[in-house]
Amino acid sequence: MTLALIQKQSQELANLVTSTLGPRGRSILISRPDIGEPARLTKDGATVARSYNKQTPGAQLLKEASQYVEQKAGDGTTTATLLANELIQLQALNYEESQALIRAGNDAIDFLQSIADKVSSIKNVALTSLNGDIDGANMISEAYEICGSVQVTNGTEDSLKIITGARFESGWLSPYFCLNHQGKSITYDHPIIFAVDGVLEQPDQLIQALETASQNDSPLVVIASDVTGQALSLLIANHIKSAVKCVAVRSPGFGNVKSTNIQDISLMSQGKPITIKNAQLATIGKCQKFTTDDRQFFINFEESAQLSAQKQSVQKELRNQSSPFMVSQINDRISRLNGKIAEITVGGASEISQRERRDRFDDAIGACRAASQKGVVAGGGSALLQASSYILELTSGNKTDNKMRKILSDVLKKQLYKICENSGISGLYIEEKLRNQGLNAVYDVVKNEIGSFQELGIVDPVDVCCEAIRSAVQLASQVLRVGGSIIDEERK
Repeated sequence: MTLALIQKQSQELANLVTSTLGPRGRSILISRPDIGEPARLTKDGATVARSYNKQTPGAQLLKEASQYVEQKAGDGTTTATLLANELIQLQALNYEESQALIRAGNDAIDFLQSIADKVSSIKNVALTSLNGDIDGANMISEAYEICGSVQVTNGTEDSLKIITGARFESGWLSPYFCLNHQGKSITYDHPIIFAVDGVLEQPDQLIQALETASQNDSPLVVIASDVTGQALSLLIANHIKSAVKCVAVRSPGFGNVKSTNIQDISLMSQGKPITIKNAQLATIGKCQKFTTDDRQFFINFEESAQLSAQKQSVQKELRNQSSPFMVSQINDRISRLNGKIAEITVGGASEISQRERRDRFDDAIGACRAASQKGVVAGGGSALLQASSYILELTSGNKTDNKMRKILSDVLKKQLYKICENSGISGLYIEEKLRNQGLNAVYDVVKNEIGSFQELGIVDPVDVCCEAIRSAVQLASQVLRVGGSIIDEERK
């Protein structure tokens, strides 16, 4: 009974999320008056999954698996939801079968990694993720070509501009900071920057910064070695109650790297030193704009004499270094101090349209980042179809392994089938046509033609495909061995 309940709940969420898959997927209406959010239409599977508010065990398990993929690879929520749900709908597995399923998933991942190509066109990656929005793909491609760092903001119309700024690999310390914000990121204009080379644990360490933000009617950004305990709770409480809009992020790196990042951020924000407990350096300053999500943050700043002097000092330090590791670290630091960031402004005919497009741009940029790091494979379900054929051919003397490879092989076809179904086309017919075309073949549902993914520009980041498979088999191997449940009556 427990497994049947989980399967039913998972299927309900999967039906909504996967109906958005592909360039001809459907839009989903989201209305959340309980949290004061206006009605919106979206074709972004990640947004649909996040907005699904039924607190059922099956749906929550599926959401966690798909959101893990988005966090790891920047995109792929819809594919992960599709694969995980298809596997969850199987019959219960014994221990040997669950382990064989994981091994089959690893075989598929190894195959995809072996056929991945270096990304030759960021534009094609963006075009696939944006469902054919060529103007948006051109903007993202141009932004990556100029800068390599891209942030997205809302506006009245689409535009691209290059601004002075730096990107750091560290995101917000709590998702509660994002509760009152649209989309997956937080953006503050002209915030107070409280940069601390030390750990913030007590509320009294934050008093001066909070007072400054309140007096200036500005948001507060806290960047420290770490923010924990009562200090973090105080910032979250202020943010949720809208007393002072806040966000806290951890300075990236370790040891001296963490300290030098704080020093540079203090100069970027033209911070003035203050004294607080247990901190080697603490400054309060201001920047033009601050943007963060769960993985990274951007600071847009103005040039200053102090910043120019810091650049010269770091350049001298580079000339005196012989360690390859330190040379790499210092070059990264120089790049940030000389930083340029591409800012894409996303517009729309209405607030609903703008938010839907913003969601897709966020996903597209995540996909481009993953593709540039690990490479790409044929998109549109073709790569998973090839992986399906590959693992089916890996027969061995172990009957359990063969059985689970056959099961996973059937599931991996479902991405192509669902894209075709959402386009009113027979997936089985397209599968037969693709099987004789080689590894590079893809089906373009918009043009109704088959060709190479390089020519048609239909690509998927290999990391997205691999993480979707990994997450799906890991979840299914546990869910299909569930032996009971403890559920509050009101949540049944």
